[in-house]
Amino acid sequence: MFYANEINNFLRDNALYLALVIAFIIVLVILFLLIANRKKKRSSGALNQRYLDLLNALGGANNVQTMEAKGSRLSIILSDFDKIDPSALKALGIDNFVLMTNKITLVLGEEAKVIAKNWSAKSQ
Repeated sequence: MFYANEINNFLRDNALYLALVIAFIIVLVILFLLIANRKKKRSSGALNQRYLDLLNALGGANNVQTMEAKGSRLSIILSDFDKIDPSALKALGIDNFVLMTNKITLVLGEEAKVIAKNWSAKSQ
């Protein structure tokens, strides 16, 4: 019982300070979430532009038959491989890509899944 009385006295004496600290922490968390959400919206627009630039480097949306994300890689089957612009791909920061007989594989990192999802949503 001795500890319960001390805790009660402490809470009674410092309730205002504790409430202020808790309110301050809640405000900080809300601000952090708002800032993170704002950055996410900005990066979404940049990613959308990068997606359009990538399609142009691959010869346009009509040239892309299928696009599939495999981990950090993007496997793309094209109609006409002559329309690929390797310098535009390198300008986009895509230094690693492999041309095969029926597809091109780009190493993009985490954004590969997002770009493939974006393409499948827009192609339907």
